[in-house]
Amino acid sequence: VEASKPKVRAVAKAVVRGEDEVASLRAQVSTLEAENEELRQWKENRIAVDASLGDYTLDELKDRARNSGLLVGGTKAQILMRLVEA
Repeated sequence: VEASKPKVRAVAKAVVRGEDEVASLRAQVSTLEAENEELRQWKENRIAVDASLGDYTLDELKDRARNSGLLVGGTKAQILMRLVEA
């Protein structure tokens, strides 16, 4: 019940304020959906990185990062994520 209160308030505002509020809520939903997709992609990348950490040494990853013009500091996972995201 408590979790639905913000949704009920948002719907009530939309009814009172009209189409402008509905348009605003749709824009917020669209923004949240885009953020959710970015997070889903990051999670997939992170799972793949974690699975392949044993395939590389830290020095190999640092060399690849240098060759790609990326920051070489951090853990193996951080460097590999930079390489994947580049």
